[in-house]
Amino acid sequence: MSNRFSVVDREVPYLHEKQIERETRVLLEEYEIKFGHKPTAPIPIEKITEIQLQLTLEFKDMKSLFPFADVHGAIWFDEGIIGIDQSLDPDINPPMLGRYHFTLAHEIGHWCLHRQLYKDNPNQLRLFEVGFCKPVVVPANRLEQTSSALKLSFARCWRIC
Repeated sequence: MSNRFSVVDREVPYLHEKQIERETRVLLEEYEIKFGHKPTAPIPIEKITEIQLQLTLEFKDMKSLFPFADVHGAIWFDEGIIGIDQSLDPDINPPMLGRYHFTLAHEIGHWCLHRQLYKDNPNQLRLFEVGFCKPVVVPANRLEQTSSALKLSFARCWRIC
């Protein structure tokens, strides 16, 4: 079995859950060095995003930016921006706090785990460019089963959901 899968003509390495956990530990150890104490639950995800990683966090209308896909978060590597759908803003919609934290952790995972792939080939196609790929539809009753290993790996390590 191959450790790589191809999306059109670009290859993305498969990352085992243990590799993701290791990268999470590194990020949290860097937090401890920078701030002088270990982060405790709930993990200060915005502080990690904006101060430790020096990324800009913005709430955006993802439905107008990506009308062809159901996107909750996105990352702009060149600009160092993480965009989160405005419907997840916990100041406006407090019941969405858990989903907001999850989405932010997910995007941080992309920053930490995949930024080098983008740097190595900045002219590659973006996943949600018009016409590049169609959204995947998963029945609600199978969503947890289908996506738990993929979606929860990074966020679970942080215990923020």
